[in-house]
Amino acid sequence: MHKLRNVPAFVKELDFVVCDGNKIIGNVVYSRVNIINSKGEEFEVLCMGPFCVLPKYQKRGIGKLLLKYSLEKAKTLDYKGVIIFGNPDYYKHFGFKNAKEYKIATIEGENLEPFMSLELEKGSLSGIVGKFYMIQYSKLKRTK
Repeated sequence: MHKLRNVPAFVKELDFVVCDGNKIIGNVVYSRVNIINSKGEEFEVLCMGPFCVLPKYQKRGIGKLLLKYSLEKAKTLDYKGVIIFGNPDYYKHFGFKNAKEYKIATIEGENLEPFMSLELEKGSLSGIVGKFYMIQYSKLKRTK
């Protein structure tokens, strides 16, 4: 986490922890990423993760509150959507859908069941089509 927090794509306004006294029991962070279409046009969205709650504190609603809170904050920062690699059975309860529904694929052009996306406002991912790239990687790739 310390290394991730020093990456330029890290969004410090979307770094949240949950504590029990002085003990951190949960955390969620977001980074900016790009969806790049076949014309080379870039669309910035968020990638969530890591997102975790210590096992001893799970199944108490802490993760649900942390995730909902962080997504609401992301909306206020005017981001269009969120990409994750996660458990579809869990994340579908928050509105995440398989990324192929938005015509977003992995960097390899594939789609996996855990590769999911969420519109932060209705229709906000409309027209954002392409492959998912970490921002640092995409910038390096284009300079070759």
